[in-house]
Amino acid sequence: MLLFVEVVATGGITAAAERLGLRKSTVSRRLAALEERLGIRLLERNTRRLRLTEAGRDYHAHCARLVAEAREVNRAVSESRGTPQGTLRIATLSLLGELLTPLISEFLLRQPRMRVEVSLAEAHVDLIAEEYDLALRTGPLADSTLVARRLGRLRTGYYASPSYLGRHGTPHTADELRGHECVLLAEPGTDEVWYFGEGRRAKTVPVAGRLRVPSVRAGQTAARAGLGVVRLPASLVVDDVRGGMLVPVLEDVTPPGIPVFAVYPSSRQLPPKVRAFLTLLSERSATLPWEPEA
Repeated sequence: MLLFVEVVATGGITAAAERLGLRKSTVSRRLAALEERLGIRLLERNTRRLRLTEAGRDYHAHCARLVAEAREVNRAVSESRGTPQGTLRIATLSLLGELLTPLISEFLLRQPRMRVEVSLAEAHVDLIAEEYDLALRTGPLADSTLVARRLGRLRTGYYASPSYLGRHGTPHTADELRGHECVLLAEPGTDEVWYFGEGRRAKTVPVAGRLRVPSVRAGQTAARAGLGVVRLPASLVVDDVRGGMLVPVLEDVTPPGIPVFAVYPSSRQLPPKVRAFLTLLSERSATLPWEPEA
């Protein structure tokens, strides 16, 4: 159909062949095959000019419209390649997710054609099987076929209110936490493990408590109320510590930070929506809950 429309538009087989980058014999052969398949004569030919038959005029009107629509579709798709649109699905840990709300808000204000869905979970999800575009994870990462971009280091600490410490005492070693109430952020049915030390002295300590909450903000509120020791991002509690509402504990054995990664299925033909979000992450690195890489 495209070839036929070009022959009519250019007024001849030779000109159409030049525009399409084909041999003149190829255009003639395909045009003849089209007429044979339709069972009608589309063009009257002589050595000097081409003329549409009556059936050819009717057929050309339909073909020209379809070709124009196809070209418009191609143009629209090509132009949209660089425009973020659709839904960006992000999977992340509860430790990080809530703290990204200001960044996500800015992203949506920048990208009026975008929607964002955030899933908060302690376990890593299968990005490909569950159709996520991006995940924010803390390391170390397991080997996989995913692409990982290191964003920085997240400093976390252990905190409790003065009232709680006054009733239960201050833990001085990680093992002493076994006798303390801890506010748990892990999902129901999973054990919460806290990390201490680094290098050869690194260790993990399983903790327990009567209260399990769904988010770091809820954990912060519970700790302020004196319900136990909680693990929180250091950037979240700066004002609480300064105001005396929360007290850091076990600072000598608290790790200096854990690496944070943006993980996505492939770097080839990265969708504009993912590229735009990664760009914003880089631009706002100084204001995010993790410390940017030096």
